[in-house]
Amino acid sequence: MPSHRASLALIAALLPVLGTSLLPAQDQPIRAESIVLGIADTVIVAGNEKTKTYVILDEMSMKAGSRVTADAIEYDRNRIYSLGLFTSVEILYDSLGTTRFLYVEVKERWYIIPVPILGFRDGDPHKPYYGGGLLHTNFRGRNQKLYGSVIFGFDPALSLSFVDPMFDREHNLSFGTSLSMGTVRNRSLIESALTGDFDERHFDVNIAVGERFTLFETAGINFGVHNVRVSSYRPGRTASADGQDLYLYCAAAYTFDSRDLREYAMRGTMVSLSVTKNGLGEADVDFSRIDVDARRYTPFAEDLSLAARIHGSMVSGTVVP
Repeated sequence: MPSHRASLALIAALLPVLGTSLLPAQDQPIRAESIVLGIADTVIVAGNEKTKTYVILDEMSMKAGSRVTADAIEYDRNRIYSLGLFTSVEILYDSLGTTRFLYVEVKERWYIIPVPILGFRDGDPHKPYYGGGLLHTNFRGRNQKLYGSVIFGFDPALSLSFVDPMFDREHNLSFGTSLSMGTVRNRSLIESALTGDFDERHFDVNIAVGERFTLFETAGINFGVHNVRVSSYRPGRTASADGQDLYLYCAAAYTFDSRDLREYAMRGTMVSLSVTKNGLGEADVDFSRIDVDARRYTPFAEDLSLAARIHGSMVSGTVVP
């Protein structure tokens, strides 16, 4: 398995591929050929009946005192739309007397979304599962995500999660927590032939805290507890000898994201790096995982963009179940 040193070397090798795009100053939406329309004295937001105004303003690159260009207007419009909270977003630059302003008008979507769940595990009609979930995409008007789901049938599961991207706005801190439990039927035909079918029973609870440094940069840590128990033990199915792995894990992540749209982006860079340590000395489980995801979007013609992506996941450790 690759060592941590080799993994970090790969990450370092990826950065030159992206050029200077990781620097916020190099990735501002205002380009050299953009014509400056003027300077905005203030920003006015309208149409947000439930959404707090700061949720919209915090997603914009232009503030009071910023230069206004057509490119910057389109860039900020797309970023606000990427919040997933609105059906339409319009930004106009106008003046009233001597005051020049950006006028942002949004139309809010329905925020409470029922999620039907129905399908077949592994595409097998003999393994049906069914259930449902409920998602609130803008809880309390603060872009908080609240989700719960329950699944019956093959591989039943239950999950609850809550994410607040701006838990402490003064310090730009985010907060998230989740709880999940479920049963997973063994997929190995070899193992089934030895002892018959058996199940893995999973339980996980975690808490995450992050900070948003700039419009583009965020970092955070995640700490949790995971438990895996098999209904029929055999060496190798769990790291421990009693058929149950109960261990702590901790993850650190960094993300740089200057894309104009999170889906169907036309321009910008997204780099995500994360390191997870499973087992902190309290259990037999002892391995780490490094994930790298780098994407670059470069427009080269009207409504056309060239996209490139490098992605990798590397594991190293002494005991990997």
